[in-house]
Amino acid sequence: MLLVIGVVSSNVVLSIANAMKYTNEGEYDLIEVTVMPGDTLWGIAKDYSGPEVDLRVVVDKIMRENDLTDSIVRPGQVLKVAIPLAYTP
Repeated sequence: MLLVIGVVSSNVVLSIANAMKYTNEGEYDLIEVTVMPGDTLWGIAKDYSGPEVDLRVVVDKIMRENDLTDSIVRPGQVLKVAIPLAYTP
């Protein structure tokens, strides 16, 4: 039982550490992204973040940055998205 608790605890700590990488590591640039037909907030988050990043954190950050109350986006909408300076979409 202790082993199970230890494994679960370490997974939670690693998840938090990965989420913090997005918000605290490196420098970021704020860009504007125009939503195209078929785009989703999750797809935009995936397109403008690295593979090691928790997309839930990225989506939440985009929602907060753009004062969105839900994850629905519409074509023509312009979103502010933070991307690492070293990232090239």
